[in-house]
Amino acid sequence: MPQIRTTPVQLLFMYGKAVEAVAGKGRCPKCWATEFAFKCFGCQTQMYTYPEPDGAGMWIFDVDKARELVGDRIDGECNPDVLIHGLGETEAGHEYCLLKRANAGKLPPTKGPVGIMARMGDDGAGALIIDGTHRGRLCIAAGVPMPIAILTQAEFDAVLISRPPNNVLAVQQAEIDRMTRMFQKMDADLFFAEMAAILGRNEVASILNTQQPDTLAPGDQ
Repeated sequence: MPQIRTTPVQLLFMYGKAVEAVAGKGRCPKCWATEFAFKCFGCQTQMYTYPEPDGAGMWIFDVDKARELVGDRIDGECNPDVLIHGLGETEAGHEYCLLKRANAGKLPPTKGPVGIMARMGDDGAGALIIDGTHRGRLCIAAGVPMPIAILTQAEFDAVLISRPPNNVLAVQQAEIDRMTRMFQKMDADLFFAEMAAILGRNEVASILNTQQPDTLAPGDQ
């Protein structure tokens, strides 16, 4: 494959377009993104973001680092009545895909925690499920508790990327930084072949030939 000169922002913009296209074709974008990540990057990469209700900004967590730190550790269980308060009712979407894959025997056996919890606030009274939200909704539907790992304060500090007060640019920059690391070790042939299959070669060429800014504008994905 000939060498292509591009930037992380162009690649991220292209990837976002592909996610939109996949959803537009009636496929589950999360299932596609997970499969694509393992195929192209060799691993799944993920952040978790949570907006402050008062609009002061976003909490941004590095889920990959959280998974690495907790390993197979299980610190307790989260009951369905607690999960439903934090996650809401079971909704159609990726949970349905997980159910179909489970019924077909295509889900690997679960090792370690099903979810990862971060305690919030000075008194630790609040909590966020930063990994396992879809699996948590399945637990709600089944009426069973979800085994969880609870981040220690040191782990919390290690996986926290940004916290309020901040703005949408902090989220975008964190996403660019994350994907830049992934793009550095991706299989370029697989990446562009998948993008061309979803978007079409002309669209891919158009994005590569368009001068992209160093950062994304507010609202861009």
